[in-house]
Amino acid sequence: MERVRILIASGNGLTRIQLRDGLLPFGEKVEVVALAPNGAEALLQTSTASPEVVVTAATLPDMDGLAFSRSVRQQFPMVSVVVLSDAPQDEELFEAIRFGAAAYLSTDTPPEEMVDVVTRVRAGAYVIDEHVLANPSLALRILGAFRELTAIEERVKPLFVPLSPRELEVLENAGQGSSNRAIAKTLSISEQTVKNHLGSIMRKLAVNDRTHAVVYALQQGWISIPDL
Repeated sequence: MERVRILIASGNGLTRIQLRDGLLPFGEKVEVVALAPNGAEALLQTSTASPEVVVTAATLPDMDGLAFSRSVRQQFPMVSVVVLSDAPQDEELFEAIRFGAAAYLSTDTPPEEMVDVVTRVRAGAYVIDEHVLANPSLALRILGAFRELTAIEERVKPLFVPLSPRELEVLENAGQGSSNRAIAKTLSISEQTVKNHLGSIMRKLAVNDRTHAVVYALQQGWISIPDL
């Protein structure tokens, strides 16, 4: 597999160098192709250096790091964004997800973990979901926000929906925060059948977990979630 091409953006020169140097021992897996001291330079470097993953501080000198994440996602939709925070917190995590980040980590994340994360997000994973699933109330808030965004945005529903009616029912219940056991009881099926449906859903949508599947289905207009 080709090395993951990484751009590092931070207003702190020492942080940029430390992040780059920490990744050097993993040169067979990752390659730092550019360093940027601010958001404007990072956007320019994203255009010229063609990174696959941008690792950015949550705060940049010329713009909010989360707003920068949104700019990257809008201008370079194939580039994944990893947000680093000195003091990770739920509110910032919520904003990171809303602005399109694929991962939200502490600035002092060990290099080996960073390599694992950038490799996974390059492959389309949303490592951020692991934090969400550990906090059910935050997960419901995030899903509610996506529901509202879906309601106000104009979307053309696809003619083909890859999920079966039963899979859509399972996913809609999952989007309301129901456990596998609760979904099984609601739909009068076994818990193992629920697990099988969720596995099938994730394979069809090429996602890594139920939260990403729910978000994707909401964005496509395949399911809806009532007011939370």
